[in-house]
This record gives sequence, C-alpha cells and structure tokens, in this order.
Amino acid sequence: MLRWEKLLLSFLVGCLVLFYGTTAVAALTSQTIYKIAEDSTVHLGFTDAKGNRWTGSGFVVRNGHIATNHHVVDNMWIGFAKLVGKEEGYPIETILDSDKERDLAIIKAAGIDAPALPLGDSDTVQIGDAVYVAGNPQGLESSFSEGIISAIRGGSTDKLFQMTAPISQGSSGGPVFNEAGEVIGVSFATLHDGQNLNFAIPVNYLKSLANISFTPTPIRPKPVKPKLDPPPIEPKPVKPTVNPPPVEPQPAKPQVNSTKLGSSKSQPRRAMLDKGIKLYEQAKYSEASEVLSSVIQELEDSEQQAEAYLYLGCSKWGIGEGNNKVRAHFENSIRHNPDQKLPPRIGEDHPIFSGLLEEVHRKLTGELTVISLLPQTEIWIEGNNIDRKMLGIGIVKRRLLKGYYVVEGIYAGGSKKRTVTIEPNRHKEIDLEIPPIIKHDSPLTAPVGEIIPLTLNLISSQAPQRVTIHYKTYDRDGNPSEQNNQKMRLWDKQPTSSTWIYKVGLISQKHVNSIKYYIEIEYESHLTFRQPETPDHNYQIAIVEDLPPTINLLDPPEGAKFTVNQQITIRAEVTDNNSVKEVRVHFSPTNSPTLTEEDGSGIYTIDITASEAGYLRYHLTATDEAGNKGESESRQIEIEAATDDGGDEREVESEPVEIKPEAEPEEAKPREELAETEPHKELEEVEPRDPRPTIPGDSPQRPPLMSPTYPLYQGVWVSVASSNSSSLDWEGDKIFRLAYLREGKNQPTLGAQLDFAHPDNTNVSATIQWGPALENSNVAVMFLGGTAKYEAATWVTHRTPVLGAGLKFYPGDKIAIDATGSIKFRSDFDTTNLYHYEIGARVYITPSLNLRVGYGKLHLGSQDIATMQIGLGFIF
Repeated sequence: MLRWEKLLLSFLVGCLVLFYGTTAVAALTSQTIYKIAEDSTVHLGFTDAKGNRWTGSGFVVRNGHIATNHHVVDNMWIGFAKLVGKEEGYPIETILDSDKERDLAIIKAAGIDAPALPLGDSDTVQIGDAVYVAGNPQGLESSFSEGIISAIRGGSTDKLFQMTAPISQGSSGGPVFNEAGEVIGVSFATLHDGQNLNFAIPVNYLKSLANISFTPTPIRPKPVKPKLDPPPIEPKPVKPTVNPPPVEPQPAKPQVNSTKLGSSKSQPRRAMLDKGIKLYEQAKYSEASEVLSSVIQELEDSEQQAEAYLYLGCSKWGIGEGNNKVRAHFENSIRHNPDQKLPPRIGEDHPIFSGLLEEVHRKLTGELTVISLLPQTEIWIEGNNIDRKMLGIGIVKRRLLKGYYVVEGIYAGGSKKRTVTIEPNRHKEIDLEIPPIIKHDSPLTAPVGEIIPLTLNLISSQAPQRVTIHYKTYDRDGNPSEQNNQKMRLWDKQPTSSTWIYKVGLISQKHVNSIKYYIEIEYESHLTFRQPETPDHNYQIAIVEDLPPTINLLDPPEGAKFTVNQQITIRAEVTDNNSVKEVRVHFSPTNSPTLTEEDGSGIYTIDITASEAGYLRYHLTATDEAGNKGESESRQIEIEAATDDGGDEREVESEPVEIKPEAEPEEAKPREELAETEPHKELEEVEPRDPRPTIPGDSPQRPPLMSPTYPLYQGVWVSVASSNSSSLDWEGDKIFRLAYLREGKNQPTLGAQLDFAHPDNTNVSATIQWGPALENSNVAVMFLGGTAKYEAATWVTHRTPVLGAGLKFYPGDKIAIDATGSIKFRSDFDTTNLYHYEIGARVYITPSLNLRVGYGKLHLGSQDIATMQIGLGFIF
C-alpha cells in the first residue's frame, strides 16, 4: 500500500472515531436533570370518603396524563395535582388505567400544562448506574436526591430497582432519572429499618400501561441482549366472547353436489383458489382468469367466493378488459361478502380498484350498527337470502346488502327483535334497548354531619352521556325540605369487563331526618334507565343522630315500699329520634332483664318480685338502632319482710309479663298418675311456680336512724376554690377540699372535710358535720366543728377551733343545695374579725357521679375575699 493511501485511510478512520465519539449520548449535569424534573414533576394531594388526607408525587407522561403509584391513588375520593413550585392546582378527573400488582397508575388532571418527561429503557439499567430522584417527601416540594443502583431484584416480569437515592413518605410516584435525563423508574417504597434501602419500579412496565412507544437511547455501550420490545405484561385471561367472533361461512346458494367445508373435496378447491391468486401476483393474468373462473362455482364458502370474484375482476382488468367487466365481478364479490375489501396484496389505495370497489359498495350495500348496552348480548341477523348467523356481541357494525332484515339480541334476561331495511349508501343504527347491568348498594343509615359516599357500578357496552342522582330530603317531622340533583362523577373504567364506576357524596345535614333518591343513567341515543327501576320506588337513607335515648322513670316512685314476693311493676317512658332497639333494667352486672313496650306507646314495663328483704337499687338503659345508649337515674325501693298473717294482700293491677325460662321445664304429672307410677314416694302439696323473675335484695336492713321512704346517698368529693386571692391566703394560693358525706332527704347527715392551701400548706382546716333526720321535710339542719391553722398578715401562725351550722335543701331527686357559716376563733378568742360562709349546689349527673359548684366569702380583718368552687363527687 502506498504511503499516501495509508495517510488517507488513517484520516478516514480518525474522522469516523471523531464522528461517533461526538454523537454518543453524553451524561448531563445534575443541575440540568433537576431543571428537567422540576418542569414536569407533580405534587398530588388526596382525601378519602372519611376525610383522611395524604400526599404523593407523580410526573407528566403526556398532555394532562400523570404517572404515579397505584397505592397513592387507591381509595381516594377527591384529588388535586399541581406542578412543583407553582400555585395553581388542577382537579383529578379520573384514573385512566392502573396495575395493582406492579403498583402503577395513570391519572388525568385536565388543564395541567407541562412537557412530558422522556422515558428511557429500563432494560439497559445496570448495577452501579447513577440515578437521580425527584419528589415531594413529607410534602416538601421539589426535593432532588442522588444515588446509584445498588441491586436489581426479581425477574423479567417482576423486576425492581434497589437504589441508594433517599426517598420517604410523599416521594411515592416520583420519577427516577438516569444520567441522560430520561426516566428509568418510578419511586414506590423504602425500608425504614434499613439504611439506603429504597426501591423503584422499572419504567418499561409504565410504557405498557400508558401505551407509550419508545426508542431506547443508550447512554454508553453495554453488553445487553438485543430486545425489540419492552418486556410484555402477561395478558389476563379474557373470555372469547369479549371480541366479536368472525362471521361464519355461509353458502351462496344450495348446490346439488354441495360438500361441507373442511371435507376432503373442499381442500383442492382452496388450493386452486390460492393458485389463481398466486398467478395474479405473478402478473399471469390470463392463466389466473382461467383458474379462478373454473373454481369459483365449486367454492362453498361465501367469503372464498367473494375473494375469488375480486381477484377475477382484477385479472380481467390485467388482460385488457374494461372497467365494466371489472365492476361486474366486483358486484358478485360484494353480493357474497358485503364487507369485502381490497386485500393487502393488491393494496387498499389501488388507483383503479379502490374507486371501483367503493362505487359498488355505494350501489349495493349500506351500513348497519346494532347497539346493545349489555356487553354479553349476542347479535343475530337473518333475511335477504342470508341464513341466520351471529354478527357479534354488544355493539356490532356491519355492511349489508340492501334489503329487509330481522335483528335479534339474545341475553341472559331474554331477547329482543327489531326489523330494519338497509338502503344503498345509507347508515342505519338501531338500539335494541337492552338495559345495562346496574349495581348499587344504598346504605340504610348515615350519621349526622358526614359525607355519604355513594358508588354506582355500570356494566355497559358504552359510557353513558351522564349519570345523575335525584334526591329529596325530609325534616324530623317527615315533611320534604329540599329537592335537588347532582351529577355523579366517572371515577374509574375497566375496559376488560366493560365496567364504568361512578361516585358522588351527599351531605347528611343536622336538620335532615332521611334522604330519598334515585339514579338516572342517560345515553346519547336518548335512552334513559332508572335505578330503582320502578318509578314510585326510591332508595332511602335514615340520618341518625348520636344523641342517646331519653328515659323517664314512671313507676315505682323513689323509696316505695313492697313486701317479699310481691309483684313490682317497673314502668318508664323512652323517647329517641331514632328507633328504640332495646330497654333493660339493671339490678346487678349479671341481672338485667328486658322491658317490653306497651302497644307502641313508648312506655316500657316489666313485672318482678324480690325474694329477700332489704333495699333494692336499679337503673334503666335504652339502646337505639344507631347504637346510641342512654341511661336513667338510679332509684331505690324498700323490700320489707312478709307479715305473719299470710303475706301480701295488695291487689295486682295487671297481669305480670311472662319471662320464658332458658330451658322448657318438664311437664308435671297429675297427682293420680304420679301415685300410680311412684307409690313409694310421699306426695306433698307444692306451691305453683311464679313465672316472674325473682330479684334478691342487695342491701342490708335499714339502720334505725334511716328514714324508710327516701334513699341514703354517701360519697366522696374533691373540689378546688380559686379567686384573685385565695379564701385563706391573700397571696393567691388555691384551696383544695377533700370530703366524705352521707346524706339524704329525711335522712341523718354525717360528713368530714379537709381544706388545705397549695402550694403554701400553712393554711389547713379539718371539720366534721352532723345533722339529725327530719321526717317529711325538704330541709335538713347540720352542725359542724373542727380546727384550723392559718397564717395572719404578720406571718404569725395561729391555731384555732372552728364552729358553725348550716341548712340543706332538697328541691328534687337530683339536686341538693347547702348553705353553711362558721366562726374561726382567734387565739385571743376575738370572733369579730374572722368568719366564713358559703353556699353550694350538688347536681347528680349519673347515678354514680355528681357535680358541685359553690360560692363563698371569707372575712379576715379588713379584707373580704370571695371564692368560686367547683368539684366532682363519686357516689357509692
């Protein structure tokens, strides 16, 4: 080789190296990749039907379409999307598609304007590659982190990228970039117990979901296996009836020597047809015409005959015959198969044949569209020399020869027929008016003040034009208060099952007692379907309040007296905004029988007897259909021992309620039969069994000082007094009181209390009070005495006795009012400058808990110090 040739060859090689080196994909800086991510990364926010909120990330893959994780959008009720760094938010209209197994979803947010991020090829990713992650961790927008691919987990269909780039809650759905600024993954999980254990889903799975084609752009040469397409997602099994089946072969006309398709005689005819087509493709038009003309009448399949006539017409044109001859053969082709088209071997846009075939279509055929909103409907047709055959399922569009046809739709609920006349070059559309499948579960009740989520599942061949809920609200008196309608929003669609999911939320307002509604589904064909189907029927939701039932004890009165084994009738009035479910009387934790209602009057009764003398305390509980539980006040009655002359002589006003025993007792044998069968046993007179429940007395005999008419209460109280200055210390301490008290209307009073200041413990007093029982009086008298230690203004500590008196008032069963005054003697027995008085009220909140409030004033020398008291007490 000459020297100048070597120089020229070296120059060419250098140019090639320089060219390919400069055109290779160069790695971008992290700042450039951040700018790419910032323009198209999305901050997502969601709220579910219960009001729970969360955020996530996503990125734009095309105009208005956002990619994210399935778990980010799962269970969302309302959602929005906003570009990071921007203020404007866009409502999320629907979930376009999702893959729960791979945790991917495509959602639509109308109006969002951002460039689509470039998608790379995740099959070329290798361990050690640098990656960059964008997202909104913990709601912190536009976060950007860097790392490497630390491992590749799984196989070809369940691959995951493990990476060191940090992510956290809120990053899910964000893009993962390679060094070329292409998205190669979607962030979706992190392990909190590990360090830098973060995971992403390969982007090739997303391309299959979003139906996005791509051309891999290699970053640098890598030893990878050649792949033409991304890893395919294994298709889910689909029933064969989802797609319309091919048109069944039909004979043109009955032939004398007809042979079924598939027989041994039909095989040579198909071979002859193929031979004629091959001769046409070889431009041997005369030979093709001869072969096709000879076999065309022997073919039994109408589609094969149509194909033969089509190629015969094309062959005639090839040997120079005019368009009229070609048109005649094309007409024969269309008569055998109205849907006949030019095959790819000829070309659908053939300059001669396409125009002639279209002309024949317009002359002989028209189009028919048959619609059944139920996807599983089989569409059958017959007429105009066509034997009955199935065209397809659901919605079918076919070309038919002009003439008269009968169309029938067969579905699980029956069938519907329509007649149609096909006119040349006309399109006819008929709707069989077969309703779609509508699935809706209405809740029976809903709490006040919450959003009622309603969902409609519609199985339909096509989407309706609109779905509207018409509702009317009723107030607590049953009068209609508001009538309105609201459009249900398309929430999701599942193409494989032809299911459309619509949702809406109704607000249960406080003044509403119930909501009645129905759902209307409208289609573009002006078909309208109602759910429920019957016009005078509607769904109804009862709006229940969380207020408990109210119980008013009627009989017996507080402190009533009964004797052992005497019938006791407990009566109570129960009212509630909701239906009362159950009313019980509680004597002990294990003894709580149920009351029965008197003819829907709201009065509940039960008849009982007590087997022992003593005091019997009880209270009632009522539960409504909403689960709210109300409790009555506690009452006490007295059970006295029976008299010696034969027991109770009181007349029973009504028959006792029969309480069924847990096991049916064995029927007693008659005395005569028992004497015959068991003569060895001595027969005794047995008192008949009382069917009423027996309640044992649970209180000891009343002490002599107790009144037999009204109950005795005893309990402990804790209260605190506070003012601008304390009741015993003008420096602002708080005075706490611990007290024990046993009292009651017409009952003796006995109590003790301890008052002390905090944090300064120099002021302490301890007193004891006592009062006699006063019969038939709402007023009780009490006396108190004790000792006190206090600090005077000169910081000198004094100890002094305390004497006082007071009155108690009992205006009702649940209220007690007391007023006391006391004198604290000074060390020199001067009582004119140190005295105290207070007034208080005690209200019983429950049978075991009461509230005390009071006001008092302490006179210390020249100062009058007012105090306010509040405290809680427990009764036992």
